Amino acid sequence: MKLCDLLKDLDNDYSKEETSFFNSTGLELLGTESFNVVSAPSISVVIPAYKAHKTLPLVLRALNQQVYLAMGGELEVIVIDDDSPIPALDISNLPILSFRLRYIKQERNSGAGAARDRGISEAKGDIIVFIDADVLLPKNFLSNHAFAHTHLNAQNIMISFRKNIDFRLAENMTEFISPTENLNDHRVHMIFKKEWVMRPNEESLVGKEFSLLNQTNLFKDFGHLRQIELWTLPMMVLTCAMSVSREAAMKAIPSPVGLRGWGFNDTCMAAKMMAYTKAKVVPLLNSNVLHIIEENHTKLDYVKNEEYLENEKVYNSLLQEEI
Repeated sequence: MKLCDLLKDLDNDYSKEETSFFNSTGLELLGTESFNVVSAPSISVVIPAYKAHKTLPLVLRALNQQVYLAMGGELEVIVIDDDSPIPALDISNLPILSFRLRYIKQERNSGAGAARDRGISEAKGDIIVFIDADVLLPKNFLSNHAFAHTHLNAQNIMISFRKNIDFRLAENMTEFISPTENLNDHRVHMIFKKEWVMRPNEESLVGKEFSLLNQTNLFKDFGHLRQIELWTLPMMVLTCAMSVSREAAMKAIPSPVGLRGWGFNDTCMAAKMMAYTKAKVVPLLNSNVLHIIEENHTKLDYVKNEEYLENEKVYNSLLQEEI
């Protein structure tokens, strides 16, 4: 059977899990209030990093302030430096951390997928959290994700959403965004831009408004490889802020050969986890993150478009693989 056939058989209606979660905890899985509890699972945070020496110290600072740690949670953070020209971390200049930090420098630049594979293979935690090296987690992020995994079937992909902020604001960030604040996350809301057009048939999308989260009933109706214009459910999984069981993460490696640059790294990972473990994609609305926009670390749209089209070919080949 091909991987795409398995994905076509999968629905994403997690309503039963949602009801079970409420019955066992008295809490709304999709609510915007923090769970304010910590659970037993140990956590490994995997952070691929390339040219991230300006933002990564801020990311570690946010991790050091996690409620999960204050309540006795067991945390390791694994930074995979993908052979950055300037090391992503100056180990000698780090503050005191309340978690175990592992800094691994790749011998050659191999791309985010390969770096993430290395992090998964090194991780010891029951739950693996994936974030980018320019993402700040709110204090309740790890505790919310750990609690959700504890009270749901382990094979769920828990995702959170993001808001972009300028690097100059991030340096002095002390408070995080409200769960109800508007996000500039394309999965929540977007207006399709002219510079995103990569094929002639996409011209008709320019100016069109999308709310993929709402259009799919919080992704519950996004199974069976349903497609809304350009997007499918695996494309809703971004490793800027998500978590899975270690067992599910292991099913995602190795990343397909040929992925380079922007686009489809996360989609390939999600598709493999979903196909092999029947994991559902569940959004957590109480754990929004901040994505730091650092001017010198942002690719131009035309470059991203070129990389996207090449990586799309790799993804389509993956879907045809026999498993």
